[in-house]
Amino acid sequence: MRNIIGPKLKAYRKKNGVSQFDLALKTKGKLSTSTTSTAETEPKYDPRLSTFIEMYRYIDIPFEQLLEELGYGEEYQSTWYKKHKEPVHLVQEA
Repeated sequence: MRNIIGPKLKAYRKKNGVSQFDLALKTKGKLSTSTTSTAETEPKYDPRLSTFIEMYRYIDIPFEQLLEELGYGEEYQSTWYKKHKEPVHLVQEA
């Protein structure tokens, strides 16, 4: 999967005049300068979910648009639901 979040994070930083170091401070170390640099430069960067969520907090696009760009938009979701028609029961019946 191609790296979508890194370039968006870089665009956010450039638009707002935030350095990688500033971002590390702003996130209280949750995004190190090394992590941000890797995300912004490695085409196949694949962050952990917690890192992805932290990065998402600093990009300027709706989550639905990000899902679409990642390939998990409406078309993917409707296909997934068709494959998994079985209803999910959250409460076990006695």
